[in-house]
Amino acid sequence: MNSLRRSSINAPKPHPSSGPPGSGILKVAVQTEGQQPLLYELDQKQPLLNIVRDVCSKWSLANPDKYCLQHSDTKEFITEKTRHQLKNGALLRVAELPKRTVTDICNALLSRDPQEMARTLSTLPQTIAEEERVQEFVSKSGLKILVTQILTYHEKLEDSLAGPIAFARKLLETNRLWEVASEPFIILLLRFANASPYCSEAAFTFLTSGIRNASPLFLEAVLMNVSIKGITAVFGSHPASIDTKVAALRFLNTLLSKSELTKRFELLQEVHKKYMPELIYKNIITKTGITDELAFQLTTFQTLYLSLVGKKLHSPYDREDKSHQSLLLSFMMACQASMGRIRPVGISSLSSPSAVSVEFPDVDTSRMGLMKSEPSDEFQEVPGGLLALECLSHFTMNWSEECDQHFVSNLSRTSSQQCPFVRGGFAVVRIVADILGVMRKSPGPDSHFLKIFFSTRSCFEDVFSLAMQVFNKTWREMGALTVDVDKVATVVKKHVSLVLMTNNADWTAFKAGLWEMNYTKISSVIEDEKSRVDDTTSQSAPAKELSARISPEIMELVKTQRLNTLVAGDFFPNWKEKEKGRQKSTVCCRLHSNRMVLHWAECELTNVTPVPYEQLTNKIQISEVRELVIGKDCPHVKSSSKKPGTWSNFAFALMYNNDDHIGFLVEDERTFASWVDGLRVLLKQPMNEPSSLADIEMMLEMELKVRLLNVENIKLPDQPPKIPPEPADFEFYYQAEEDFPP
Repeated sequence: MNSLRRSSINAPKPHPSSGPPGSGILKVAVQTEGQQPLLYELDQKQPLLNIVRDVCSKWSLANPDKYCLQHSDTKEFITEKTRHQLKNGALLRVAELPKRTVTDICNALLSRDPQEMARTLSTLPQTIAEEERVQEFVSKSGLKILVTQILTYHEKLEDSLAGPIAFARKLLETNRLWEVASEPFIILLLRFANASPYCSEAAFTFLTSGIRNASPLFLEAVLMNVSIKGITAVFGSHPASIDTKVAALRFLNTLLSKSELTKRFELLQEVHKKYMPELIYKNIITKTGITDELAFQLTTFQTLYLSLVGKKLHSPYDREDKSHQSLLLSFMMACQASMGRIRPVGISSLSSPSAVSVEFPDVDTSRMGLMKSEPSDEFQEVPGGLLALECLSHFTMNWSEECDQHFVSNLSRTSSQQCPFVRGGFAVVRIVADILGVMRKSPGPDSHFLKIFFSTRSCFEDVFSLAMQVFNKTWREMGALTVDVDKVATVVKKHVSLVLMTNNADWTAFKAGLWEMNYTKISSVIEDEKSRVDDTTSQSAPAKELSARISPEIMELVKTQRLNTLVAGDFFPNWKEKEKGRQKSTVCCRLHSNRMVLHWAECELTNVTPVPYEQLTNKIQISEVRELVIGKDCPHVKSSSKKPGTWSNFAFALMYNNDDHIGFLVEDERTFASWVDGLRVLLKQPMNEPSSLADIEMMLEMELKVRLLNVENIKLPDQPPKIPPEPADFEFYYQAEEDFPP
């Protein structure tokens, strides 16, 4: 006990700075604007207010009570609650109290002096950057003051409002006070977005964030006051920067995606009338590099725009709609003009729906490729419907020469070989709709924007018109029949998709790429892809397991085939034919059906097969065979006066008893392989001939393909699914069918 007391008395006293947290003296550096930094010993036992007063006195700063201490690096203010976190060597600065700073800023914003207000607005984001000042600014209704002053003095301060608008957006996003953004303020931002050379980008970004994060009232206010014409001006002649145009595109995408379906289609109709995709191509895509953000926005716009086409894809022809009647009548007359029956006189006068009659001209339905006698019934089918009618009309009206070529090419074909115009049009509409993804609600992970979509005014209709020409060309190259519409459509779909994947260029390059390829190249690509898919599937873990299971079956099947070849028998050239006393030119050999005895004899070649066992006087018990010898090692090859050569490669012999043997010569490799491997099976030896191994591989591959047909294009898992645990008992309950509720 005494030793413990002595050790504690003699222990050195701790340094003041090494005491417990929040006590002792810390050596820190303190700085402030316009003054020389100083080293200061900060006594943690002193009130923080006294420490600030002491520091201010060293710099002779007036009104020390309006100052406080702040970390220089993190901008975090030091309070009585957080001062215990201070450490030796901390770098501090003397800053104005958040409450005092916010009060001064609010007073400056409420000032009627435009110059003072402009100075305050220009430095506002930098002055209120710390969390404490932000919260103080919000608590003193600074956001409301800021919005009110922007509304009041925006004409005089427009050139300095970009920063304050962005600052207000960040505060609203953080504190969720979107009700501060009143409808007049939203209207002002829409005006800035469309016409201001100073804060257009900031206004678009503010509106985009409000639509995403604010209440539905914000979106409603935007929809009531938005101008598609104004947004079009930003993409067109408006002297806006690329960043501003990208912000406008982001705003438009957000507005369309958040709007209800009916309102979205109304907006898309206006977008379509303004040829906005073409403006985006000319003023954004061709003017700047495609970043990931821009590519995403372009893909989103493309998806939303094409949803308008998707609506028509599933809209049938309406017999009561005057505009539908006018469109169908114009299409029928244009087709007759192409077929040489009538001239398209008066088509322009049919633009007025009230002048349309439901009486359609007499049409050769077989030449037009109609399946039904009434033309209007043909376009009741969906998917297709109204969109197919519009696309076919576009093709006949705007691609008249190509349409004429389609009908002219059918003149040299029989009725069963003619390419059906309307039915082919339905198939092509579905192809283009699938390739362009018109039914996607949002961009998928594999989606990407297409330059051809933006580089032509009527992308879907023009791609359809090109695909119709490819359809007719492929029909001719395939020599297709009328019933082969689906087969031709499959090839055309691959054709168009391949060009888009390999060449995402503008309209001219896309058109050239389509004509560079033909049916032969496309069919080769299809076969290659199918082979790659088959290879991938066959290399998966489940496929390998299945292959291992069925390999013995395939092996037994090939063995049986080889043994059946031996049972059927064959004629072989007699290698002793030239020796004295030999008159027979061939040797016939057969395996007995019991697979235990081999019968053979010298005989003449006959058409009677198989030769009866009774005529084959010689026989060998398989159990007596010692060895199978092939090639140059055969005894009859060694004893022959003829020099060994190619002929000796197809020789084999059976060694039996002691030194007896029977030799054979075969004229072709296939027969040699079948007999040699058949004899190996009898002798319980593995089959080694390449042709037998190839047969096994081919049959195994075919069997795998047949068994995996139901999982085609499905990725097989590497691990099998877990087997569920067994039930607690096996007392199953059976319920009669009549006991089930109706």
